[in-house]
Amino acid sequence: MTIGSNSSGQFFDTSLNSNGTLYATSAGVIASTPNGTTGQVWTANTGSPPGWANSATSGTVTTVSVVSANGFAGTVANATTTPAITISTSITGVLSGNGTAISGSAVTQYDVLVGGASNAISSVGPGTSGQLLQSGGNAANPAYTTATYPSSTTLNNLLFSSSANVVGQISAGNYGVLISGSTGIPSWLANGTTGQILTATTSGTPSWSSPAAGGITTINGDSGSITGSTVTIYANNAGNICGSSVLFSNSGTTSTLQVTDSNFNTIIGLSAGKAGITGSDNVGLGRWALLSLTSGTQNVALGYSTLANVTSHSANVAVGYTCLSNALGSNNTAIGNAAGVLLSGGSDNILIGNNSASNYSGNEGSNIIIGNAGTGAESHVVRIGTQGSSTAQQNKCFIAGITGVTVTGAAVLCDGTGLLGTVASSQQYKTNIQDLKEDNFIKLRPVSFKYKKQDNDDIHYGMIAEEVEKICPDLVLYKDGKPDSIKYHEMPALLLAEIQKLKVEINDLKASLKK
Repeated sequence: MTIGSNSSGQFFDTSLNSNGTLYATSAGVIASTPNGTTGQVWTANTGSPPGWANSATSGTVTTVSVVSANGFAGTVANATTTPAITISTSITGVLSGNGTAISGSAVTQYDVLVGGASNAISSVGPGTSGQLLQSGGNAANPAYTTATYPSSTTLNNLLFSSSANVVGQISAGNYGVLISGSTGIPSWLANGTTGQILTATTSGTPSWSSPAAGGITTINGDSGSITGSTVTIYANNAGNICGSSVLFSNSGTTSTLQVTDSNFNTIIGLSAGKAGITGSDNVGLGRWALLSLTSGTQNVALGYSTLANVTSHSANVAVGYTCLSNALGSNNTAIGNAAGVLLSGGSDNILIGNNSASNYSGNEGSNIIIGNAGTGAESHVVRIGTQGSSTAQQNKCFIAGITGVTVTGAAVLCDGTGLLGTVASSQQYKTNIQDLKEDNFIKLRPVSFKYKKQDNDDIHYGMIAEEVEKICPDLVLYKDGKPDSIKYHEMPALLLAEIQKLKVEINDLKASLKK
């Protein structure tokens, strides 16, 4: 219940509705209206008490209120439930927002809009004709500045800045050089004359000048240097430092290193070929190689002092330290350190092995010496290896292609020195020919035996050289003055003589039996 008063000052009570709403009647008396339904709104009614009513789902907007301190006004055009609202302002310029309100900035003709502090938009007034808009960095708006440019440019001109905001141009000179003066302003230096060089001047601009005679001051090498206005570079000098065919061939501005001469000789090494070679197709490599060669051809010398004495000799091959260093022959081939080192006038030798043919010191020729010292003054000899068991010696010989091959011919024999040969039977090779009268042959003792050094258990047959020496010394072969072997190949003749004697005796016995 609610107590109220009327116009007469009398009190009265009014019952309240549950969840109701109080309002004043036209008489000013307080009244209560029951609660409306969910979603209803309290609506005024002209000439009638207000009451709950359903909210309108549509309506007409006729006005708009604009809150602004910047001269904005708002109007509604075509008042409907979805009107077009126009906002206007008296400012001529640009509108910008700061996140909470819209403001306007006046802009005059030809202004440039920039973002000022706090991202606010402002304008920069127009500069004068020809000015440039220059940045003010992060702390200030850009501003117009005055810069000078050429009104036009010419083909092949160079543009440059002569001072702050001033750009000039200069014409390029034909074949000129761009230089700058003490103030840094560039200019073109006209081309000099042929052969001149651009020379620096202390505290002045460079200029063209003729070089000093020769032009060269210092050339540094792998070892040492050369200095002078004119320098000489040798691959060879009077001592043929690099070999007779090695030189620098110069022409014009080009220097070419030549290792083969016009006669196709290639001679490389200290003093190699220094005698003045007129021959062709020679090859020398090493100090003193082909040292004395003149007209000889087709020689090959590889190693220190190889073929050092040959002059007009040809077709020699020497490979190895001092190999054939004294040779004066032709057609010699020697391979190995000091091979044929003392050989002088011999030709057509083949010498292979270190120190091979070391006993040759004259005109030995047409020999084949392999791993052997040779014997002085011999020619037309083949020597292979050196008998023995010491260093660089051999005590066994294996030659392929012999075993199992049948041939017809004389047997090959070997004497105590290792000399091979066959037995000559023709009368033209013999003298002091006599019939055999040897009776001691029959006294020889045949034996069976095994060699102390053999690879199998075979039994052999023969005689003992020491025993044979006591009976028939002519059948013994000696080595180092001692009995070493037996001439078994001569025994058939002795056996034949004994058989003939027996034949005579048998015939005599037969004849006596018939009597």
